Amino acid sequence: MQCETRKGVYLKHAKAFMQFARQKTRTDGGAASLIDFVAKKGQRVLHTFLVLTFVGLCAVTLHYFFQFVGSAPYLSTDDALVNISFNLSHLGRFGIPSGPVQAGNLSLRLDGFHNYGPWYFYVGAALSWLFGMSHEMQRAIHPFGILLIGALAFFSLRRVSLAAAGITAATLAYIFFYNHWPMVRPDIMVSVLAAMGFVSAAAAVRTDRLRWWFGAAFFFAAAVSQHMIAWALAPGMILVWALVQFLRPHLQDPPLPDGFAVSPRRASVGSFLAASMGALLALTVHLYAIEFRIADVITHLANYRKITNVGDAGGFIAVAGKHYLSAWGGVPGWLNISILAGFSLALLFLAGLRWVPRPDRRLVLAFLLPPVVVAIGYQLSLGFYGNWHAGYTILSQVATVWSAGAAVAIIVHFAGRRMKRWRWLPESVFSVVVIAGMVAEGQAFIKRPSNMQLAAGKWVNIEDYVDNALSPLPLRARAWGSFFFGLESGVRTDLLQLSDGMHLIQKIKPEKRASYAPEYLVIGYREQNDIAALLVKNSRAAHFYSQLQKVLPGQRYELIQIVTAPPYGPTRIYRRVSPKSAPVSAPPAVRVNNGTSRQWISRLLPAVTVVFRNTDPVSFDLPYAGGLFKESTGGRSARPQVADLDRGVYLVTVDITRDPKKGSGVLIATNTPSFTGSQTELGYGFVPAPYFPAEKTVYLLVAHGGGPLYISQFDSDPQAAFSITEVRSVEAYQPPTQITQLPPFKEWIIFSKSTKVLNQTPETFEMIGDASPWKYQVSSPAIKITPQSAVTLILPIKVKTGKLGIGVLDAKGNWLLAPQSGTNLISFNTLGNDRISIVVANNNYDGANGPVNFSLSRGSIEIGRSMGNKTYADELSLCHRSKKFLNPKDCL
Repeated sequence: MQCETRKGVYLKHAKAFMQFARQKTRTDGGAASLIDFVAKKGQRVLHTFLVLTFVGLCAVTLHYFFQFVGSAPYLSTDDALVNISFNLSHLGRFGIPSGPVQAGNLSLRLDGFHNYGPWYFYVGAALSWLFGMSHEMQRAIHPFGILLIGALAFFSLRRVSLAAAGITAATLAYIFFYNHWPMVRPDIMVSVLAAMGFVSAAAAVRTDRLRWWFGAAFFFAAAVSQHMIAWALAPGMILVWALVQFLRPHLQDPPLPDGFAVSPRRASVGSFLAASMGALLALTVHLYAIEFRIADVITHLANYRKITNVGDAGGFIAVAGKHYLSAWGGVPGWLNISILAGFSLALLFLAGLRWVPRPDRRLVLAFLLPPVVVAIGYQLSLGFYGNWHAGYTILSQVATVWSAGAAVAIIVHFAGRRMKRWRWLPESVFSVVVIAGMVAEGQAFIKRPSNMQLAAGKWVNIEDYVDNALSPLPLRARAWGSFFFGLESGVRTDLLQLSDGMHLIQKIKPEKRASYAPEYLVIGYREQNDIAALLVKNSRAAHFYSQLQKVLPGQRYELIQIVTAPPYGPTRIYRRVSPKSAPVSAPPAVRVNNGTSRQWISRLLPAVTVVFRNTDPVSFDLPYAGGLFKESTGGRSARPQVADLDRGVYLVTVDITRDPKKGSGVLIATNTPSFTGSQTELGYGFVPAPYFPAEKTVYLLVAHGGGPLYISQFDSDPQAAFSITEVRSVEAYQPPTQITQLPPFKEWIIFSKSTKVLNQTPETFEMIGDASPWKYQVSSPAIKITPQSAVTLILPIKVKTGKLGIGVLDAKGNWLLAPQSGTNLISFNTLGNDRISIVVANNNYDGANGPVNFSLSRGSIEIGRSMGNKTYADELSLCHRSKKFLNPKDCL
């Protein structure tokens, strides 16, 4: 009965549809009308699927974003801007207590931040109020902004082609996933506001409604106030308005309510006043946020202009070209060509507007003119901006992709109009193509991880790292330190960046300064590396460690903890102690993370038996202040020392002999006697340990890959000397691993024919390679590996000349781990790969270091536990009654 009832229902629906079809055929013009009706309904279904597919793509994007954002990109200076949002939500102050002094004009920014407008930080404050002080949520503004821009494209372009809006949104999602650097910076808000301006400007040109002109000017002005790098949007908005007024006689008037007419002059004046009011409102909000400190803004902009001068960077063409490569150099070639083709179509439409039918000209102008003007104007304006950052590229990408998508939308719209009866066909076919493309894009996100995902597998969780660095500090401790340790300054701590603390305390009378001295110092790897490079170049140079005693005479600071975790070097935490108290003989506490897990280790084992011996001078080849310099320890009273140590993390105790009246110095640990550094925010790659003038014992915390460890000294006292008194390892709790040797070098592949192999045995390899940028020099054969496993690779390498890195290719020949310089130990996750290859490659971009000369010793690969979906509980339940028949030998 149930089947008969169900069959009857189906027949009933079928009869109803046939009756409807016959009626439609009789009354609406025959079968063609029925086809149109079905096609219209089908197109709605396709559009629904298109929107749902985009929602699914958004979900996949955010899923993988939140998997890596806790660790990658690495914590940088700009991430400290999160302190503004935290203070805005918790203290109601639009300021940055971790960096209260504005560089350049030295104004205070405790209640008014001049570098950027408030819009981004209002969003950040709302998230902080809602979810708490989460650094990851603040970074999430970036992908949410990109996806919101995609949604805005759907909203704006739906009138002409929803499929074209889909391809616009999908393209931006792809560029974000594989190319963007999502840190805490307001650049993404510039693009979001600009996209809102595109939507408003399109509606303004199409309808000539005053509210849309108001909105367009408001959003463009807000984008300019958010970051002055977007200043080109201001003349861009003026140009859009002016061109529309100039072309008004050649455009068809938009439809108006019955009985309502507006003269062209009145329409122009009204739109101008509306736009002016919108821009004025955006400017007023900005000025209100900074308490109308207009003079400070003007002086800040004057100083900032000096910093961004293009004269020293090669002039307008060179600077604009570098910005262009920054925006598009990392985008795949096929996608670059597609975007360029779409943008060229947009230019052709605008250039040939006179040949567009009069009723359609306003439509073409509305959707193409605003993004094209912004794309061209902004990219050219960057030629006057001699500073570089990944965030500057976002608006260029958004405006260009939006222009290309809008051009495609216009083509699809016109194609449908020309096909008349089959007007639904272009949009429907294109919708199917875009849906398929989005599905393929989502699969690519799942199968091919981004560089950020790969980096996150070997970098420490940022909030863990900051928490461990600040763990000795009590609530609201007064501290000076690295800028990015002040994320929660004003709430959790009262930490100021070092330079601001030094500047402000020198404004206080010397006899009053003791009351305002910091209780703690949290000095990160970046400052230590800068100090070390400065002293290598000029050992008598003044720096923080040598100047603090002069600024705060009578104050003494004692090292209480060292924290280290990749990709960051050691952070040194000091506590202020009484000058009369005896120095503590105990070593500082240590906190160590290997980057591949949330595990922190801290237990110091008894001293190891090792003898350091004097060795030949150690050389340093370092980039510094825009140039390169070479220096060595030769000619100094303190000779470098070296010892062979097993792989591990060591706390090295060093006694210093020096005159405390003669400045200060630094100890540097390297794994090679010829060190070549890379200047990044992550430092040079060595382990520095600066010390105060009166310090007699210095500690270095070194994560060593095994082999020789060199200790060098650079000191302003020519007679300074050092002796290594103790080396203690930090106990590591590691899961069981499987260690296998790498393939013998006889099986390795040499890539360049111009190289000269000096030695190739199963255990050793030496060659003179070439200087080609990023060129592979030698590669291992494919090595079988367990998927989803944590792996540590040890490949002893000695680089005599040039700059090399050790990298890992996945099963498809793509980088699983980009080349790493200055180390013979690297860690990574195999992800879904069952085979990998090890590559030694040039790690330079211009070949400036010359041909490489290097030697290798046969290393090993250490495979940890699989990170797949099989758990310990699965293994332990092998004899459960539901499974014991599978394992009769092991079960009772």
